[in-house]
Amino acid sequence: SINSSGHKNLNIEAGFAKSSFESKGGIVGGTIDVNNLNGFFSVCEDPTLGQDPDHQAGLRTSALETKIDYMGSSIIMTRLSQLQLLLKDEWHVDPDTQMDTPLATN
Repeated sequence: SINSSGHKNLNIEAGFAKSSFESKGGIVGGTIDVNNLNGFFSVCEDPTLGQDPDHQAGLRTSALETKIDYMGSSIIMTRLSQLQLLLKDEWHVDPDTQMDTPLATN
């Protein structure tokens, strides 16, 4: 929770099933693999003030592979498999609530 000019509920989740890092000989080179990557982010305003915007973002991928080389040429190559994104921005505002400032600045 963050308490400044308003109260916000913040939730961040992340996880993965398996990862590997391989470094190869030469100047700067290697591979990074992450399988079943999941991430979720949620922010909710204070519903007691008659405002409860809900912001959510999520990411899921089956595989993320990044290959980095320097002297052996190909600098950065990335492969994503089965990428899924969730973006949600939901507002439920009581129009009868009297406030001094607009909702966006709270």
